Amino acid sequence: AAKEAELARVLACQADSLTKLKASQAELAEQKTALAAKEAELARVLACQADSLTKLKASQAELAEQKTALAAKEAELAQALACQAASFIQDITQLQRELEVSRAELAGLKQAVALSSSSCSSLLVSPFP
Repeated sequence: AAKEAELARVLACQADSLTKLKASQAELAEQKTALAAKEAELARVLACQADSLTKLKASQAELAEQKTALAAKEAELAQALACQAASFIQDITQLQRELEVSRAELAGLKQAVALSSSSCSSLLVSPFP
């Protein structure tokens, strides 16, 4: 009877250990499941960040292309402006020359009018023969 009681006690102890082991295994399985869920969430977040980074790089590349195109347009505009400025300077120079010629012609006309006036005055003063 003592051996049976001891055997029962040992079996009960082993059953308790087995129950604790099963509970630990179940807890470990739950932790593995939770870890797998966290890993899956982390993978989703990383994939999202990778996608965002890819889009950012594409936007940066597009922006660089736009900057290059803008620089080319600015250079073209600067060249056109320089050409217009040169043409404007040539036009002003030509107008200044024409103004000088006109002033010289006007001075000549004034002188001719003055001579003509003095000739007319002398005719009026002297009687006709």
